Amino acid sequence: MTDSLQSRRLAWKVLNQTQRSKSRLTDVLHRSLNSSTLPISERSFITEMVKGTVRWQGRLDFELQKLIKKRVHGLQQQLLNLLRLAAYQIRFMSSVPDYAAVSTAVTLAKNIHGGAPQLVNGVLRNLIRTVIDQPDKSDLEDWCAWNSHPRWMVDRWQTRWSDDHVQQLLDWNNSVPSIWFRVNTLHYSPDEFRQYLDERDIPYIQFEDDELFFRVQSGGAVLQGSKFRDGSLSVQDPSGGLIVHLLDPKAGATVLDCCAAPGGKTGYIAEKMNNQGLIWAFDSDPDRLQRLAHNCARLGYANINAAVKDITLDDLPSADRILLDVPCSGTGVLANKVDIRWRRCESELMVFSELQFKLLKHAARSLTSGGILVYSTCSLEPEENWGVIERFLLSQTDFYMDPAGKFIPERYSDNEGALFAFPPHHKIDGGFAVRLRRK
Repeated sequence: MTDSLQSRRLAWKVLNQTQRSKSRLTDVLHRSLNSSTLPISERSFITEMVKGTVRWQGRLDFELQKLIKKRVHGLQQQLLNLLRLAAYQIRFMSSVPDYAAVSTAVTLAKNIHGGAPQLVNGVLRNLIRTVIDQPDKSDLEDWCAWNSHPRWMVDRWQTRWSDDHVQQLLDWNNSVPSIWFRVNTLHYSPDEFRQYLDERDIPYIQFEDDELFFRVQSGGAVLQGSKFRDGSLSVQDPSGGLIVHLLDPKAGATVLDCCAAPGGKTGYIAEKMNNQGLIWAFDSDPDRLQRLAHNCARLGYANINAAVKDITLDDLPSADRILLDVPCSGTGVLANKVDIRWRRCESELMVFSELQFKLLKHAARSLTSGGILVYSTCSLEPEENWGVIERFLLSQTDFYMDPAGKFIPERYSDNEGALFAFPPHHKIDGGFAVRLRRK
């Protein structure tokens, strides 16, 4: 089997497995690539195909529906995923010849049922010949499909932001994000990393509000390089760095990171503390916590103790600082986590909100008098953000807010004193955070 056919087969398998298991796309993709013997170039090709197909699933389904008599979502799931995968290559991957996308899809379709190859061949050849116009915004259902977002998300955003801001957010979520790296200050420096990139002619942009963060155009090359392997660098978006700035951890303190995995913020806290003091890294997922421990070992953090804990129930040690980065809908990180938009439904927001309030109320019990707790999400939704904080402050009169603008640049602070990052404007992941102090 040729690498090109093998790559498409693996990409198709990832799409099918993700939907069957309801697992995170990145987890399934990571496991599949790790067990593959394909070269790095093919793995990059697979990643682009898989993530691109899921990112643009709404538009792909919209276009395919124009060419198929029966309802697209009534097709057998394997068949629909194969059509989406090939359609993505045709519409979005200029490096892939149309004939290659069609012929490989037809070959793979032989694994489905007798009539599948003929259907796949006919639909894809028709797609190549057909120009499908963008729907008018007056037809909101089709317009949302064209922009590859579920309508319920768009409906919510339109009640809060202008049409221009909503379109900017949709475009941001549909773009391929660059990789951000954070320099590990325990044994590396921004100047050294700049020199490393310049010597290799790798384009980059240094984040103006924290010199340790670099957006790198050829992130894959850095990930495969020695400086990542030796622990000089972490992958982290600057939005996570701003949250750590809001926490403002001090050397020698005791810090709880209550929903810590996979550990990006935990590591930055350790660096801010210069490996002095104690960090308890808790999470309820043993597998993700194991990844955190592996990263800590690679990066040389010596003051982190990781343990499995249910933050809603288990006893926690007392601490001067607590970071509570809660599970959430993830609507601020749809560019990076491309499958979230299809896995979430609106009713989950209140479920998340109840869990978040429970986590916050329980974690807050472990904060010492005068201590700081930072509550954060990667959500843009008010139920998970101010809704939780306002409810908490009404129920816990011994807590009050510190304005975020004292610890981060004012442009990231909303009118009420919380950190709020809006991706198209700030050019980083979206999210929300507040700094709470105990009297």
